[in-house]
Amino acid sequence: MQIPPSVPPSRATSWRFALGRGIALAAIAALCAAPVAAATKLQAVRTTVGANGTVIEIWLDGELSYTAPLHIDNPPRLVVDFHGAVSELKTHRLQIGTPEVAGLRFGQHADKVRWVVDAGFSEEQLRSATLVRTDRGVALLVGDVLQQAARDMRGELTFKAAAAPSPTRSTAQASAPPPTRSTPRAAAPTRSTAQAAEPSAAIAEA
Repeated sequence: MQIPPSVPPSRATSWRFALGRGIALAAIAALCAAPVAAATKLQAVRTTVGANGTVIEIWLDGELSYTAPLHIDNPPRLVVDFHGAVSELKTHRLQIGTPEVAGLRFGQHADKVRWVVDAGFSEEQLRSATLVRTDRGVALLVGDVLQQAARDMRGELTFKAAAAPSPTRSTAQASAPPPTRSTPRAAAPTRSTAQAAEPSAAIAEA
């Protein structure tokens, strides 16, 4: 193909080069202008141990994208992947030591964080565990804790202590016997209150 005499060869080559360069620069600008999604940060782990089971909370900052719990045998464990997440945990191995959960492991991969929950000697409890979303991330409910796990104003999952006997009822029962016997029996509410406080103390230590 011959270049028309009205367009010098040098100018035609420069025009084609400028056009190609402009297209390339426009493509680069479009890529730079596209928003880059921030990685989801795995910030903390909180474990609450109760008489009926274990609650494991994972605190996440960012968009939540995770897989359903996958159960694997030999050894028995549960696996959950958090896509696009970055771990900020200081340690990636945690010993729990409950009948349902032996420990936790976290592995950082290029595009995800893998969470592994190792089963305790009660494997069936881990198999029936439920993963739920919370205001701070997700929580794994292991054992018979669905009725006892309650969400407070901050979105945390905590165990409810066993209901203590009503002081008014115990006092009334203590006053029913003759006056000579009511005095020693009046100390019963003190023992029942102390027993009701024991679950709360265990929760605080956990």
